[in-house]
Amino acid sequence: MKKVVLMALALGLSLPAMASEKVIDMYKSENCGCCSLWGKAMEKTGLKYELTS
Repeated sequence: MKKVVLMALALGLSLPAMASEKVIDMYKSENCGCCSLWGKAMEKTGLKYELTS
């Protein structure tokens, strides 16, 4: 029973970390057009990114 309680406590404490917003750092070459398309696809899934050229 103690293991179940400890596992539930660990899961409860880790939920805020999993729920925090993640930002992907994306480095793009000026000669590449696919990076922007990939970034737009990530936005559609709810992820955010910062683009650096």
